[in-house]
Amino acid sequence: MGTLWENSHVSRAKFVRPLGKAGYGLESGLVGELNLLARMGLPVAEGMVLTHEFHREFMEISGLLQALQASEKWFEDAHRYALEASSRYRSVSIEGELNRLICDSLIELGASMVVVLSEGTAESGLKSIPEVRAAVRGAWLSPEGLERQIEAVARGDDPPAWPVLVQRELRRGGGRW
Repeated sequence: MGTLWENSHVSRAKFVRPLGKAGYGLESGLVGELNLLARMGLPVAEGMVLTHEFHREFMEISGLLQALQASEKWFEDAHRYALEASSRYRSVSIEGELNRLICDSLIELGASMVVVLSEGTAESGLKSIPEVRAAVRGAWLSPEGLERQIEAVARGDDPPAWPVLVQRELRRGGGRW
């Protein structure tokens, strides 16, 4: 399997889906619940879902996936190493095609402020692309999430990945990115 860089013609829909059309349900936590509400036609603020595949691509490109799979020491104390990995990988930038997909999504939303939501994380009042990228990284690198990934790898499973929702914040409207 090549990375996104090697497959530049990869479909955008694999990595970014509009809220209500992302195909997620209750099994995907908060993002899935909001996706179901939007799919049912209930009033939910517009948003773009960064998919499980986007998260997996970030893990591969950042080197996190390889680090989780290569090191036995992670399994000794999952909590401690989750904290260490969270700190170490938060400085990894989201670049290239992944960055472009985030920027395009923000432009499409046309909101002056967004919130980034995932299981266990919510960052609101985000007004810039760097703030959004940092919040997305934070959602994927939360110590609790990393601990789940370490435990999965220790069992011989693939590390889980989860969607992140970038959603128009309703406190203030208008404006463009």
